[in-house]
Amino acid sequence: MIDGLKPYPEYRDSGLPRLRPIPMHWDVVRMKYVLRETDSRSTSGRETLLSVSQFTGVTPRRKNEGEDGPDITIISKMLTWQ
Repeated sequence: MIDGLKPYPEYRDSGLPRLRPIPMHWDVVRMKYVLRETDSRSTSGRETLLSVSQFTGVTPRRKNEGEDGPDITIISKMLTWQ
């Protein structure tokens, strides 16, 4: 995939200890200036709820007591926030 790419002609120190040298014409900016927060909420409540963990990554959230149907814990929390 990157076999045909050529290196940039000049590099400079990024000023950040964990970042390698960057191309001379790149700017270093904070992520908050690049990303945008999005608030997208469910209208039906039928979407699969996900859990995020540094150990397992993104996985479907387990339901209480192995029951079928929506996760009541999350639905009850959603109702109390409104």
